[in-house]
Amino acid sequence: MFYSGAIMLIFFLVFFGICTLGTVFTIIGTIVKNDWGINLDPIHCPNCNHVKSSLFRKPKNIRQALWGGGTCDVCGTEYDKWGRALGATAKR
Repeated sequence: MFYSGAIMLIFFLVFFGICTLGTVFTIIGTIVKNDWGINLDPIHCPNCNHVKSSLFRKPKNIRQALWGGGTCDVCGTEYDKWGRALGATAKR
């Protein structure tokens, strides 16, 4: 009987550790604005300042589907979930 209790304790500690690590990554990502963070503010296009008005995202590539962001409907600039221009369409 001791072994089943020890196995449950180990499972709980591993599960709790993974959940805690995910929470820490999300909090730090939101503070430093990287891919792991959550942005609840509206996104403005970095080139034309158009506000993304759609309530639901329609990703155009796998990066947008996994990490957020979108493509401006007006000028076609691709940006991340924080509103920073990406790729060849970024202003220089």
